[in-house]
Amino acid sequence: MGLTLGELLDQPAFGLRLRAGGEGALARPIEGVHCLELLDPVPWLQEGWVMLTAGAQLRDGEAAQRLMVQRLAAGGIAAMGFGIGAFMPDVPDALLDEAEQRGFPVFTSPYETPFREIVTYVNQSILSHDLYVLRRLTWMQQYLLDALHEPAADQVLVDRLSGLLDGAAAAHVDIGGRPIAAAGATPGWSEVASYCDPRGIRETEIDGRWTAIAPVHDGAGPESWLVVAARARPLDRQLTKPLLQTAINLLALLASTRRAAVRSRLDSRRRVAARVARAARGERDPALTAELAAEGVDFAEPCRLALGALRDGGEARDGEAALGAFDGFVLVNGIDAVVAADGGRAAMLAQSNLEDLGSWLAAQDGPPLAVGLSRPLRSVEGIAAAFEQAELALAAAAGLPAGRAAVRCYDDLDPEVLVVGELGSSVARARLGEFVAPLLDQPRLLEAVEAYLAAELDIGRAAAALHLHRNSLRNRLTRAEELLGRPLKSPATIASLHLALVAANLGDRPPAIGASSTAPALSPPNGTEDLPQ
Repeated sequence: MGLTLGELLDQPAFGLRLRAGGEGALARPIEGVHCLELLDPVPWLQEGWVMLTAGAQLRDGEAAQRLMVQRLAAGGIAAMGFGIGAFMPDVPDALLDEAEQRGFPVFTSPYETPFREIVTYVNQSILSHDLYVLRRLTWMQQYLLDALHEPAADQVLVDRLSGLLDGAAAAHVDIGGRPIAAAGATPGWSEVASYCDPRGIRETEIDGRWTAIAPVHDGAGPESWLVVAARARPLDRQLTKPLLQTAINLLALLASTRRAAVRSRLDSRRRVAARVARAARGERDPALTAELAAEGVDFAEPCRLALGALRDGGEARDGEAALGAFDGFVLVNGIDAVVAADGGRAAMLAQSNLEDLGSWLAAQDGPPLAVGLSRPLRSVEGIAAAFEQAELALAAAAGLPAGRAAVRCYDDLDPEVLVVGELGSSVARARLGEFVAPLLDQPRLLEAVEAYLAAELDIGRAAAALHLHRNSLRNRLTRAEELLGRPLKSPATIASLHLALVAANLGDRPPAIGASSTAPALSPPNGTEDLPQ
């Protein structure tokens, strides 16, 4: 605390005497002093200053005297010093009465005490205090600056700030109010948020506590907030605000430095992940194992490869959505992985089982994604096979009902999906397409066949699922048999149809209307009705 009114009045050489304002006025801080003989001196004074006057403009009556006190009190002036003997023998009664009503300090100065001596004393005292404040502030700022060398710099910085502010509660919170680092109990974010001012530090009172809210800028707008709360304002005003400003500048520097480091590491991992994708396509890269190890993927534990893309009508596209989601998963969960765009998809090679990936994606606010996971792999040599496995799992995930994130692992795929997916011959796939082709131009017949297979060859259940009469369904199935040239009850026909439909759903065509998300069993029908002959 700097010079107070009480300390000024205690100087015996001046002979000053408090005449109004009460004992509480003695604790008022003095930040300056000025001699004025104006009816409205406030524009010429700063808040916390003392006005010295001999009353030259106050001889016109009570109205002017009361108005003077009202203006000084409203302007935040610390006190009035009234010099007696020059124009008036004593302080006017109306002025003292108004001052008492408003709790505004008024003191008298005898005729023998020149105002210049009071001004000199106040200026010297303030200068001495300012030098003390400067030295103390410099030490405090250095103490905060040293926190940057600590491993958990955010937390250490907040702890030190709390200690410097006489144990005030302090918290660094993100833009949504979630604490990044905290010391003590600050007000809840819902209470604080309405007081935030992105332009600078704001001091207010919340639940009877002095509270300061400061924006931490790292770009165009606040990226986070520093909140400090105490039962009363800690320290001198000259210390509090510069100390808070130092803290928010250091927090902004920490955020910017971390963001740059993350961006640099992401760029490095992007380059390595792109090389992984090229290796999967047969490009020889002898240094890839060492490059992956430098990014933490050393195959000391089994790795998985994930391919992801935005889901839209059962299709997977727009790799940027999956790329951002994969980056977020890696950063939030702290796993060792390399992530990069791969055409219309994103690819991630992670030294993790990725068992939490599905639940994490489902909890995000972004668009739903389809993700396919390979089997675990233990060396770079397994990357090509892992890419094929992840591609097949991705196709299966994209064919699931839309509306949410879908993650499929190669190990969990149905046998028929694996059979179709691993058909190495394009001729074999083409033959499956030719087999089912006569039905693709007949959507109602295709729908009937799919429902029939899904109902395990039960006419009644299939008809109910399609809201058809049994005879109508039998007629459609008869027409499908004619187009295929095969009986639908034949095991060979059932197997070929099923594999052909699986192949179609794994390809570019979205699932046909009425298709089941699970594979129909190849068991005999439960019903007793036969197809019409």
